[in-house]
This record gives sequence, structure tokens and C-alpha cells, in this order.
Amino acid sequence: MEPAIFGTLLENTLDARERGRVGAQFTPRAFVERLVLPAVMAPMRED
Repeated sequence: MEPAIFGTLLENTLDARERGRVGAQFTPRAFVERLVLPAVMAPMRED
């Protein structure tokens, strides 16, 4: 599963002003992976 998918989902759930306020459209892949790998990918791999 590509981590960028989660960034896209996040961006699409926020309106444009909220995305700008939290910097969601500028989230680097490394930051997304720091959240996605332990929270999503690790449990999926255990199953």
C-alpha cells in the first residue's frame, strides 16, 4: 500500500483553508510514513 494514498485521503477530507492552516498539502512522504508504517502497515503485516 502506497503511503501517498493516506495523504491524498487526508487532503480530500479537509477544505482548502483547513489544508493550508495545518499544512496538509505540504506533508512530505517521510512524515506520512512515520504515521502510516507503525499505525497501519505494521498491524496489517502481523495479520
